[in-house]
Amino acid sequence: MVAAAAQQRNLVVAVDHTEGSYKALKWTLEHLYRDGDVLHLLHVVPAASSVTCCGGFDLASTLPPEEGLQESMAAHAIEYFAQYMQLARKHGADCELDLVHGACNQTVSKDICRKVEELSAAVVVLSEQKQGFIESIFMQTPVTQHVVQNCSRPTLVLNHNA
Repeated sequence: MVAAAAQQRNLVVAVDHTEGSYKALKWTLEHLYRDGDVLHLLHVVPAASSVTCCGGFDLASTLPPEEGLQESMAAHAIEYFAQYMQLARKHGADCELDLVHGACNQTVSKDICRKVEELSAAVVVLSEQKQGFIESIFMQTPVTQHVVQNCSRPTLVLNHNA
């Protein structure tokens, strides 16, 4: 029993509502997951006062926080990621959904890194994020790039279009 526990790995797949994160989960199940591992689907729920819209600009300073919005977003995430959990269980994976309540949209990558450290993850898997020219001018560093640069755990970025 001790030997089995020593070989258990925590695998983290950072997920959002994109097709790329679903593909990252599938790839992880097919290529990394082995019996005894624990698969963590990690999703950051931003604070209600920092929900972005209008092309990603943070409207926290102009919109009043709506009570219950973060809880509503968390409930939606649980419902949405049930399909991810179902896929993992079809592969026989021990899978957990980890929702992290973030401070704001700009700290998503820091929230991911913090949770990955907390879990002592063997690896974190992310889907590559593409930015258009306009986004690259006006937006901060993509979450994936920031995680790669700042996470102390092995980080795997999947490009599904290569």
